[in-house]
Amino acid sequence: MGKQVKTDKNVSASVNANDETLNFLRRLVKSGVLELLPSFEKSGITYPAISPFLPDKDLITVKKMLSKLEEEDLLKSKVVDRVLLCPNCGSPEVHSKFACTRCNSENVALTQLIEHKKCGYIGALSDFSKPTGLICPRCGAIFDSNKWDYRVIGNFYQCENCGNRFDKPEVNHLCQNCGKVSTFQDIKYEKVFAYRVADAVVRDIGRELPLIENIRQFLIDKGFVVNLHSELIGASGVKSLFALTAEKNEKRLVVDVSLEGNKNDIVALLAKKVDVNPTRAILLDLSGGVELSTLGKIYGIDVISAKADQKTPAGFEEILTKIE
Repeated sequence: MGKQVKTDKNVSASVNANDETLNFLRRLVKSGVLELLPSFEKSGITYPAISPFLPDKDLITVKKMLSKLEEEDLLKSKVVDRVLLCPNCGSPEVHSKFACTRCNSENVALTQLIEHKKCGYIGALSDFSKPTGLICPRCGAIFDSNKWDYRVIGNFYQCENCGNRFDKPEVNHLCQNCGKVSTFQDIKYEKVFAYRVADAVVRDIGRELPLIENIRQFLIDKGFVVNLHSELIGASGVKSLFALTAEKNEKRLVVDVSLEGNKNDIVALLAKKVDVNPTRAILLDLSGGVELSTLGKIYGIDVISAKADQKTPAGFEEILTKIE
């Protein structure tokens, strides 16, 4: 049996945060909220999943907090979108409008420049359009709808306010939240992030779940010496960290937790099991899935489906009965 080393009931150094931040992370993990996806609201970009945990924080404070946690490697971020934001209030509800390059009127229309093949007259499609159909302004010919009497030369914009024609319109951005009008020069075009709680944080805080505490007390009542967040030195000399270890009469149990049913969780426990060689290795699967249970039979690991806040699972009691 490998040598027992010092244990630590506190969250490990990987969660290097103040009390408020640490409490926030704990509540996220213990509620199963590991991924924070953005939502585009009139007031700005929000993260609905964390609203219950930060009810009194405004959007700017939340954004700064998430950025700081990402800088400290407590959250991992990835870019999921880019969006125009009002430079005044930060709202993503910005409507873009075309405007005349001469008078800045937004009463502009895209039209076609066409040529009458027979007489060579070139003009805007609107010049040809009459109530009875298309008629050439020069020769008065009525275009036959069944024949291609004209050809399209190109497209352009025309201001219906001052008559100005232009290839590229000015673009104005109108904020639907505060009413500010911005140009491409002052509008914000920013990355939008999704965040995920770092794996190291999930592992560390996962060891503090009520379920783990209930199992700890259950094992103590059964006469086991129990340690939370415990390291064992295996045959290789490498330290292996477990959510819980328990010893009694030369029997040793090691317990880990999988919050999401990730295959890597059971593979990691397998590697530690081989090195430490406990009497039983147990993985508490909080995902509600079945994949880990199947793999557990192959790897010789007891996989028990459980919930984060429940009492000692019946499956755990059955395993204890067998080894005693």
